[in-house]
Amino acid sequence: MEGQLKESTATGRFTAVSAMAAERVRLERRAVLLSEVLGAFAEATIEYDHCLGVIVQKLAESMGDLCTALLLSEDGRMLSAAATYDPDPEVRALAHTRFGSEPFPVLPVHQKVLETGEPYFAPRVHHERVREITTAARASFTEQIGVHSSFVVALRAHGRAIGLFALLRHRPDQPPYDDHDRSLAQLLADQAAVVIANARMLQRHDRELVLAKEVAERANRELEAFSYSVAHDLRAPLRSIDRFTHALHSDYGGQLGDDGRHYLERVECAAQRMTHLIDDLLTLSRVSHHALHREPVDIADLARKILVDPAARSPDRVFELRVESGVRATADRGQLQILLENLLGNAWKFTAHQPTAIIEVGSRAVDGPTVYFVRDNGAGFDMKHADRLFRPFQRLHSSSEFEGSGIGLATVHRIVGRHGGRVWIDSSPGRGTTVYFTVTEPT
Repeated sequence: MEGQLKESTATGRFTAVSAMAAERVRLERRAVLLSEVLGAFAEATIEYDHCLGVIVQKLAESMGDLCTALLLSEDGRMLSAAATYDPDPEVRALAHTRFGSEPFPVLPVHQKVLETGEPYFAPRVHHERVREITTAARASFTEQIGVHSSFVVALRAHGRAIGLFALLRHRPDQPPYDDHDRSLAQLLADQAAVVIANARMLQRHDRELVLAKEVAERANRELEAFSYSVAHDLRAPLRSIDRFTHALHSDYGGQLGDDGRHYLERVECAAQRMTHLIDDLLTLSRVSHHALHREPVDIADLARKILVDPAARSPDRVFELRVESGVRATADRGQLQILLENLLGNAWKFTAHQPTAIIEVGSRAVDGPTVYFVRDNGAGFDMKHADRLFRPFQRLHSSSEFEGSGIGLATVHRIVGRHGGRVWIDSSPGRGTTVYFTVTEPT
């Protein structure tokens, strides 16, 4: 009796140890599976097909046999296989041959899982029942490969069903699916659903960005065509005004008297200002949508070349150009030239009344991007009006004192903004002006 009791106790201990060992193996396999699948989640992007393929394969290999990820169509009426795997290559090939990725209607058994989120669980498959709840082709397939246990779990993200994981166990040596299998599949389904939903959201976002870009490009082309059309239509009457005023001045100038000639000169000047204004507006329009091509630009060399022409037109002016050697920027050369033409043109204009005009071009290194500047010792202005300067048609000096269209600094502001930089001004009346700007380096 005592011997039998000892033997029974030893048997019980052995059984408990075996159960613990089996549970430890199960947990170790589950940890390995989660590690591999989470790695796929981490690498998933808008192209989530690879991620789904990894999950389905790992599920099939660890707890399979056959695992399929089915994704729901946008209208919720159809399902299509996004990934299918079975460790047995013959079964895998048969599944692909029979069903592939062709969409099929959502069956009632699937609809219930999708709507409630509760898995469909069949620890023991009865093929008579299968024929009642699915299509003839799928019932024939499950019977042919010998499915004996199955369950279907929903893929849900953000409160919305997007598909299913369907698992079919057909190897005779495998036990039926149990609660451990079901909880693991549900965990992976929940994570996979979030990955898929986020990837689809990014895909929609990318499509919207592409569409917005196409709309913006089309609008820019239409705006450019409109701008040139308007400019052409405006220039035609201006050319007529210029031609007829010139003819009047040439043929009848002696008969007009001083007042008549003065009025005629004012008409000519107004027509010329209008022509310059049209040119400046076209420049502002071009820099707004011109595609940037960044390259190293020698600002010092560019500044010297820009001031050659105004200096040649005003040989009597005394000026000193101080350009820091080696000043360079990575920017669009054409747009940077327009920027410097406007800044140096302003410096030249507003130093016209100085006995000796001093214009400086340089840079300074600070925390962050390089700051470039154009400085002059010209008329300057009161800084309380500085916020107006970068808007079109804003002027702080009368046209009788200094000519101009009021477009130049708006153009500078637009160019700097397109380069990801910023522009600001420091000035005071009678003490000159310094314009600072940055052009953020591309990363």
